[in-house]
Amino acid sequence: MGKHKPIYDPSVDCGDYVIVTNSRKIKVTGRKEEQLLYRKHTMYPGGLKETPYKHMMERKPDEVRASRDAVSTSI
Repeated sequence: MGKHKPIYDPSVDCGDYVIVTNSRKIKVTGRKEEQLLYRKHTMYPGGLKETPYKHMMERKPDEVRASRDAVSTSI
């Protein structure tokens, strides 16, 4: 995204990318570990899939939205 570039526009991908290497070390406060759900829809009737935060951290820690949101808002 690169807010330092003169061609910056939030809706355009300027070619910058970030690699997060320590996403397994993310800590959440309170009861978010039990209550936070990640939802996706397959676009078929009844296709809403919910994955708890605990399972996301075990299986795909690089896809946890907390790390993506933190990185995208800081660039």
